[in-house]
Amino acid sequence: CTYILYCPMDEAIDKEPNEKKKRQKIKAKVKQFAETMKTMDEGKVKPNNIIILNAGIKPYEFITYLRRNCEELSIKSKWIMEYISKDYLEGLSKKQSDFLCISLAIKKVSSIYFSIFYAGDVVPDNYLYEIDKLINDDLKKVLMVYPESSSYSGCLIQRLVYKQYTGEALKSEDFIQQMKQEIESQKCQHMIYNLKDIVKNQ
Repeated sequence: CTYILYCPMDEAIDKEPNEKKKRQKIKAKVKQFAETMKTMDEGKVKPNNIIILNAGIKPYEFITYLRRNCEELSIKSKWIMEYISKDYLEGLSKKQSDFLCISLAIKKVSSIYFSIFYAGDVVPDNYLYEIDKLINDDLKKVLMVYPESSSYSGCLIQRLVYKQYTGEALKSEDFIQQMKQEIESQKCQHMIYNLKDIVKNQ
Protein backbone atom coordinates (compact mmCIF):
# COMPACT_ATOMS: atom_id res chain seq x y z
CA CYS A 1 0.00 0.00 0.00
CA THR A 2 1.18 3.50 -0.82
CA TYR A 3 0.33 6.36 1.49
CA ILE A 4 -0.61 9.69 -0.08
CA LEU A 5 0.03 12.51 2.39
CA TYR A 6 -1.63 15.75 1.41
CA CYS A 7 -2.12 19.27 2.69
CA PRO A 8 -4.21 21.78 0.70
CA MET A 9 -2.86 25.22 -0.14
CA ASP A 10 -2.39 27.27 3.02
CA GLU A 11 -3.45 30.86 2.34
CA ALA A 12 -1.99 32.02 5.65
CA ILE A 13 1.46 31.09 4.33
CA ASP A 14 0.87 32.38 0.82
CA LYS A 15 -0.36 35.79 1.96
CA GLU A 16 2.14 36.37 4.80
CA PRO A 17 4.08 39.56 3.88
CA ASN A 18 6.78 39.17 6.54
CA GLU A 19 9.49 36.79 5.29
CA LYS A 20 10.60 35.72 8.77
CA LYS A 21 7.03 34.90 9.85
CA LYS A 22 6.40 33.18 6.53
CA ARG A 23 9.44 30.95 7.04
CA GLN A 24 8.24 30.08 10.55
CA LYS A 25 4.82 29.11 9.20
CA ILE A 26 6.42 26.97 6.48
CA LYS A 27 8.58 25.19 9.06
CA ALA A 28 5.51 24.52 11.22
CA LYS A 29 3.57 23.16 8.23
CA VAL A 30 6.42 20.89 7.13
CA LYS A 31 6.73 19.63 10.71
CA GLN A 32 3.09 18.54 10.52
CA PHE A 33 3.96 16.40 7.50
CA ALA A 34 6.93 14.88 9.33
CA GLU A 35 4.93 14.10 12.48
CA THR A 36 2.30 12.28 10.42
CA MET A 37 5.05 10.43 8.54
CA LYS A 38 6.44 9.29 11.89
CA THR A 39 3.12 7.67 12.81
CA MET A 40 3.10 5.97 9.39
CA ASP A 41 6.66 4.78 9.95
CA GLU A 42 5.78 3.22 13.32
CA GLY A 43 2.97 1.06 11.93
CA LYS A 44 3.01 -2.72 12.49
CA VAL A 45 2.87 -3.03 8.68
CA LYS A 46 4.92 -0.45 6.80
CA PRO A 47 3.75 1.34 3.62
CA ASN A 48 5.54 0.64 0.35
CA ASN A 49 6.30 4.32 0.17
CA ILE A 50 4.84 7.74 0.97
CA ILE A 51 3.91 10.27 -1.70
CA ILE A 52 3.87 13.77 -0.27
CA LEU A 53 1.70 16.38 -1.97
CA ASN A 54 3.14 19.82 -1.38
CA ALA A 55 0.74 22.52 -2.56
CA GLY A 56 2.40 25.91 -2.81
CA ILE A 57 5.58 25.70 -0.70
CA LYS A 58 8.74 26.10 -2.79
CA PRO A 59 10.19 22.62 -3.34
CA TYR A 60 13.72 23.44 -2.13
CA GLU A 61 12.43 24.90 1.16
CA PHE A 62 9.99 22.05 1.70
CA ILE A 63 12.51 19.28 1.05
CA THR A 64 15.23 20.95 3.12
CA TYR A 65 13.00 21.28 6.18
CA LEU A 66 11.40 17.85 5.70
CA ARG A 67 14.75 16.04 5.44
CA ARG A 68 15.87 17.75 8.62
CA ASN A 69 12.68 16.68 10.41
CA CYS A 70 12.96 13.12 9.09
CA GLU A 71 16.48 12.86 10.48
CA GLU A 72 15.41 14.23 13.86
CA LEU A 73 12.46 11.82 14.05
CA SER A 74 14.43 8.84 12.62
CA ILE A 75 11.89 8.26 9.84
CA LYS A 76 12.94 5.29 7.72
CA SER A 77 10.10 4.98 5.19
CA LYS A 78 10.80 5.87 1.57
CA TRP A 79 9.12 9.03 0.35
CA ILE A 80 8.91 11.28 -2.67
CA MET A 81 7.46 14.76 -3.01
CA GLU A 82 5.12 16.05 -5.69
CA TYR A 83 4.96 19.84 -5.97
CA ILE A 84 1.75 21.56 -7.06
CA SER A 85 2.00 25.21 -8.03
CA LYS A 86 -0.66 27.59 -6.68
CA ASP A 87 -1.23 28.74 -10.28
CA TYR A 88 -2.29 25.20 -11.18
CA LEU A 89 -5.09 25.35 -8.58
CA GLU A 90 -6.25 28.91 -9.13
CA GLY A 91 -10.01 29.28 -9.50
CA LEU A 92 -10.81 25.72 -8.42
CA SER A 93 -13.07 24.67 -5.56
CA LYS A 94 -11.49 22.78 -2.66
CA LYS A 95 -12.83 19.44 -3.89
CA GLN A 96 -11.64 20.10 -7.44
CA SER A 97 -8.21 21.00 -6.04
CA ASP A 98 -8.14 17.87 -3.91
CA PHE A 99 -9.09 15.71 -6.88
CA LEU A 100 -6.43 17.18 -9.16
CA CYS A 101 -3.70 17.00 -6.53
CA ILE A 102 -4.47 13.45 -5.45
CA SER A 103 -4.79 12.39 -9.10
CA LEU A 104 -1.22 13.57 -9.67
CA ALA A 105 -0.03 11.44 -6.78
CA ILE A 106 -1.94 8.35 -7.90
CA LYS A 107 -0.08 8.40 -11.22
CA LYS A 108 3.02 7.56 -9.16
CA VAL A 109 1.35 4.66 -7.34
CA SER A 110 2.46 1.16 -8.39
CA SER A 111 1.03 -0.77 -5.44
CA ILE A 112 -2.39 -2.44 -5.49
CA TYR A 113 -3.84 -0.07 -2.90
CA PHE A 114 -3.34 3.53 -1.84
CA SER A 115 -4.50 5.38 1.27
CA ILE A 116 -5.13 9.09 1.70
CA PHE A 117 -4.06 11.05 4.77
CA TYR A 118 -3.62 14.72 5.61
CA ALA A 119 -0.69 16.49 7.25
CA GLY A 120 -1.35 16.52 10.98
CA ASP A 121 -3.15 13.16 11.03
CA VAL A 122 -2.14 10.44 13.46
CA VAL A 123 -2.16 7.10 11.64
CA PRO A 124 -2.98 4.21 14.03
CA ASP A 125 -0.13 1.71 14.29
CA ASN A 126 -2.54 -1.10 13.39
CA TYR A 127 -4.07 0.66 10.35
CA LEU A 128 -2.38 -1.40 7.62
CA TYR A 129 -2.05 -4.44 9.88
CA GLU A 130 -5.83 -4.80 10.25
CA ILE A 131 -6.51 -4.17 6.56
CA ASP A 132 -3.77 -6.61 5.56
CA LYS A 133 -5.29 -9.23 7.88
CA LEU A 134 -8.71 -8.69 6.31
CA ILE A 135 -7.32 -9.23 2.80
CA ASN A 136 -4.68 -11.91 3.32
CA ASP A 137 -5.90 -13.86 6.38
CA ASP A 138 -9.67 -13.52 6.08
CA LEU A 139 -9.41 -13.62 2.25
CA LYS A 140 -11.88 -10.78 1.77
CA LYS A 141 -12.10 -8.86 -1.49
CA VAL A 142 -11.57 -5.19 -0.65
CA LEU A 143 -12.23 -2.39 -3.13
CA MET A 144 -12.48 0.42 -0.61
CA VAL A 145 -12.17 1.11 3.10
CA TYR A 146 -14.34 4.13 3.73
CA PRO A 147 -14.06 6.55 6.68
CA GLU A 148 -16.96 8.53 8.07
CA SER A 149 -14.93 11.74 8.10
CA SER A 150 -15.82 14.20 5.34
CA SER A 151 -12.10 14.76 4.73
CA TYR A 152 -11.74 11.07 3.75
CA SER A 153 -8.63 10.79 5.88
CA GLY A 154 -7.76 7.10 6.12
CA CYS A 155 -9.66 6.14 2.97
CA LEU A 156 -8.09 3.13 1.22
CA ILE A 157 -8.86 2.48 -2.45
CA GLN A 158 -7.84 -0.24 -4.88
CA ARG A 159 -5.91 1.53 -7.62
CA LEU A 160 -7.73 -0.24 -10.47
CA VAL A 161 -11.09 0.88 -9.08
CA TYR A 162 -9.89 4.46 -9.09
CA LYS A 163 -8.75 4.16 -12.71
CA GLN A 164 -12.10 2.70 -13.69
CA TYR A 165 -14.21 5.49 -12.18
CA THR A 166 -12.16 8.67 -12.51
CA GLY A 167 -14.04 9.82 -15.61
CA GLU A 168 -17.32 9.86 -13.70
CA ALA A 169 -15.64 11.35 -10.65
CA LEU A 170 -14.66 14.45 -12.59
CA LYS A 171 -18.33 15.25 -13.06
CA SER A 172 -19.17 15.23 -9.37
CA GLU A 173 -16.01 16.83 -7.86
CA ASP A 174 -16.39 14.45 -4.90
CA PHE A 175 -14.45 11.60 -6.45
CA ILE A 176 -14.36 9.32 -3.40
CA GLN A 177 -18.10 9.49 -2.81
CA GLN A 178 -18.64 8.97 -6.54
CA MET A 179 -16.49 5.83 -6.55
CA LYS A 180 -18.33 4.48 -3.52
CA GLN A 181 -21.68 5.01 -5.28
CA GLU A 182 -20.41 3.38 -8.48
CA ILE A 183 -19.16 0.33 -6.58
CA GLU A 184 -22.53 0.05 -4.84
CA SER A 185 -24.38 0.37 -8.15
CA GLN A 186 -22.41 -2.64 -9.42
CA LYS A 187 -23.76 -4.69 -6.47
CA CYS A 188 -20.30 -4.81 -4.91
CA GLN A 189 -21.13 -2.99 -1.69
CA HIS A 190 -19.92 -6.04 0.27
CA MET A 191 -16.41 -5.09 -0.91
CA ILE A 192 -16.63 -1.70 0.82
CA TYR A 193 -15.70 -1.68 4.49
CA ASN A 194 -16.21 0.99 7.10
CA LEU A 195 -12.88 2.10 8.54
CA LYS A 196 -14.12 2.14 12.14
CA ASP A 197 -15.18 -1.53 11.83
CA ILE A 198 -11.72 -2.59 10.64
CA VAL A 199 -9.35 -0.36 12.60
CA LYS A 200 -10.89 -0.34 16.06
CA ASN A 201 -8.67 2.28 17.70
CA GLN A 202 -8.70 4.84 14.88
